[in-house]
This record gives sequence, structure tokens and C-alpha cells, in this order.
Amino acid sequence: MINIAIKLATSITYTADGSQTNFSVPFDYLRPAFVHVSVNDAEVSEGFTISNRMVMFDSAPSKDAVVRIYRSTPTTRLVSWADASILKAIDMTIASVQQLHILEEGQDWSKTNSIIFDKEMGAWQGRKCRVSNVADPTEAQDVVTKKYLESTQGNFVKEATKQANLAKTYAEEAKKDSDKAERAMTVATTAATNANVSADNAADSAELAQNSVTDAARMADKAAGYVSNVTIWDSTTEYKPPDVVMTSDGSTYRCIKANTNTPPQSSADCWAITTSVAAETFEYDEKGDLMPLILPRTSNVWEAINGEIIPIAL
Repeated sequence: MINIAIKLATSITYTADGSQTNFSVPFDYLRPAFVHVSVNDAEVSEGFTISNRMVMFDSAPSKDAVVRIYRSTPTTRLVSWADASILKAIDMTIASVQQLHILEEGQDWSKTNSIIFDKEMGAWQGRKCRVSNVADPTEAQDVVTKKYLESTQGNFVKEATKQANLAKTYAEEAKKDSDKAERAMTVATTAATNANVSADNAADSAELAQNSVTDAARMADKAAGYVSNVTIWDSTTEYKPPDVVMTSDGSTYRCIKANTNTPPQSSADCWAITTSVAAETFEYDEKGDLMPLILPRTSNVWEAINGEIIPIAL
């Protein structure tokens, strides 16, 4: 049996399980014909029998079907009286029971078809039905009608709609601002990333520059050492590997075979040229030292500073 909010005296409702065929009738009835059955709110007039306060279906109602068994006693008299007739107890009982049943059924109808007071909740139950033909409220606790709500006190509905539209507009503006902020954040993040990359590149460039400076200094040291070991070729001097000499044209040679009075320009067996300059670039001064000619005053490889011949710095 399903639970219902109101206890009825002349009706009972079951939820079928798909196999049950017999359903008990918990209320009295004068005749089986006064007992009615509905399945899922549809009146059933056949396919069952009523006996000994039991409704017996020929086949079980489907699972979860709502089976309602109720009594409907006719208002026409079941017992008629006439003057000088004999009053039998059974007839008087039938007449009184019929009246009692009609009253009970009327009460059940009122409970299921009208607004009732729910004692547990302390509130009137409208059974999810509309209430029509209601006057406009006059007191503080009166019920407000739809017309009154829409047309009185500055139109509550319009005002509420206006406020809802404003809230929607503000929400859209906030969304736009949020999108702008997100785009700005993306741009800032990209800029920061690019700045980090630039910083890394600058650091790499600085490191490369430092390496270049170090290499240049190393090369300058080597060149200085190389120049300090270079002497003017002399025909009376005995040369051995790896002596380095400079000829009158400014070219330098490295000794690869011991020799004396063997001009570097004429002997590839004894000398290996290391640098070469254009002819008539250098000359001997009055002290016998090699110096650049007045014309030209420059060389692609060598230069004279403070009377000393050194490599041109690149």
C-alpha cells in the first residue's frame, strides 16, 4: 500500500508488484456492486471479482501499477418504509449503515477534493491546484493575486525584470573586463618571456664578447711573443730551427734547416715564409734597423710604433 497524506475511511491504494492478484478491502460495504476498482486512474469494470472483502484479479496488474479500491454507495434508498409496515431490525440496520457510508464517502471526497488543513505542517494544502476568483488584498497578511503583483505598487514584476536585466548587463560587463584582464595578462606574460629570452641572449652575447676579448688578448700575447723572437736576417749569423727572421721587405721566415748566409727569399729548403708584405715597404735606417719607408707608410700586416715593428692589431 502506498503512503498517502490523508487517511481515508472508504478508499485504499496499492502499488502492484506484477505478481499479486488478490487485494484486501479494509472497509465495510453493503453490496459488492458498491466497491469500485481503478488501475492507474482508469476505472476497471471487469477482469476481477469481489468476495469476502477481497478483490481478486483474473491476472495480476503490471508492476508499479497504481491500484485503487474505493466504495461508492448510491443515495437512493435501499429500504423503503410504509405506514403500518413491520419494522425489521435488518432493514433498519441497512438503512442506517447506508446513511453512515454515504456520510463517510462525503467526508473522504471533501478530504481529497478541497483545501484541507495539514496539522503536522500547520498549513492549508492546495493540492497543487490554482485558487481562482480571489479578491485583491487589503490587509498586511492577505494573499497577493497575480494581477495585484503585476499592476500595483510600481509593478513588482517590471521592477524585478528591470533589476534582473541590470544584473545581466553588469555580469556581461564584468565578463568583458575579465576577458580584457586575461588578454593583458597574456601580453604581460609574453613580454616577460621575451624579456627573459633577451636577457639570456644578452648574457650569451656578453659571454661571447668576453671570450673574444680573451682570445684577442691571447693572440696579442702570442703575437707579441712572436715579434719579440723575430730578428733582422744577417748573412753572418748561423740560423737553426725554429729561428724567425725578417727580411728588408718586411716578410718573415722560419728556419727549417740550419744554414749560414742563405737568403730566406732564395732557399725554400732552409726557410719557410710565415708572412709576406708588398715590396719596398720597409728600409734600413742610419743605425741599420728596419723601418717603414716614407711611402708607403702602412702595411696590411705590420706597423711601426715608437720605432718598433709590430703586427697590425685586427
